[in-house]
Amino acid sequence: MRILSGLLKIWLILLMVYAICFIWNNQDEIITLGYNIFKSEHVIDIKEANEYKRYYNYTKYTLEEDYIPNSKEDLENIIFNYLNNGWEEFTFYCPHEYENCINDVKSISNDPVLLSSINNYVSPFNSFSDLYTKVKSDNSITFEVKKNYSPEMIDEINKEVDLIIPKLLLDGCDTKLKIKRIHNYIISHVEYDKSNDYKTNGSSNAYGLLKNKKAVCSGYADTMAIFLDRIGIPNLKVASNNHVWNLVYVDGKWLHLDATWDDPINAVTTDHRYDYFLITTQKLLELDTDEHTYNEELYHELKEA
Repeated sequence: MRILSGLLKIWLILLMVYAICFIWNNQDEIITLGYNIFKSEHVIDIKEANEYKRYYNYTKYTLEEDYIPNSKEDLENIIFNYLNNGWEEFTFYCPHEYENCINDVKSISNDPVLLSSINNYVSPFNSFSDLYTKVKSDNSITFEVKKNYSPEMIDEINKEVDLIIPKLLLDGCDTKLKIKRIHNYIISHVEYDKSNDYKTNGSSNAYGLLKNKKAVCSGYADTMAIFLDRIGIPNLKVASNNHVWNLVYVDGKWLHLDATWDDPINAVTTDHRYDYFLITTQKLLELDTDEHTYNEELYHELKEA
């Protein structure tokens, strides 16, 4: 018995030494984990992002997110990451020390212009047509979305893009020439939908443009974004009250690109125009201030354009 008791003591001592060494070697991670659990008072379920997540270094939003908000800006960043990751549903918690958190969540949820601008920073395939917010008494916030593109639509669009990309002969081209060839392809193969049934016709998205060869501005912009994402060029969409176009990061700066307004006669044509092709904000506003107005606070990248 004494031998067993002695072995047990040795085993306990070794276990304590191991535990102390483990804690010492991992103290930063343990402290961070403990702090986050204590601060949030809840465990947040973080899922893997889907394949359409953007890893671009935006000015307005950051990919570094612990999903514990301390301000309204943090809440906006949580929504961006939630959408950017392609999650259909996500729950996080308002910490007790952030007293105005619930009110700020409600304020953001009731601001369609702000939500639309956040939507414009993510891949069209991860963007939403409707976003629902549930606030519960335990300070939990749950977001659910109805996405703009169904899995079936995404599959059909990707098949079309797979067929088109080789025809554009992009290998060996510099960035501007790649964008130019995509720009020209879209203009050459689409007719602007002048009907009042553009939502029914699918003309407001990339599916309508690629499958039906008709689109309105959102269809042009989504299609451009999908192609740019495919070849790894950072981009986002910019929206005014009644128009949407693309902002593209080229040679270290953000430039405007509006394929809709470069379509000369709003019909299928091989004639190309470049008035709105990779231009600065100053040039954009010299050309038009009616439909290309925007809120600079919603699009920080425009301060650099």
